[in-house]
Amino acid sequence: MDNKISQEDLQQFEAQFDGNRSYKTAMNAVTKNGVNESAMNYRAAASLPPSSVLACR
Repeated sequence: MDNKISQEDLQQFEAQFDGNRSYKTAMNAVTKNGVNESAMNYRAAASLPPSSVLACR
């Protein structure tokens, strides 16, 4: 079993990444806001009572 990543593999990974608009959006969010801010689960925060959300910030 060959565990090495070839140049062709890297090119294929890059093409797949570039072809997915969601990946580009996520990359831009992380670049602008950082990993921790971008990883926040907004649906979970939105489901909390308003007083809980304010206490978390």
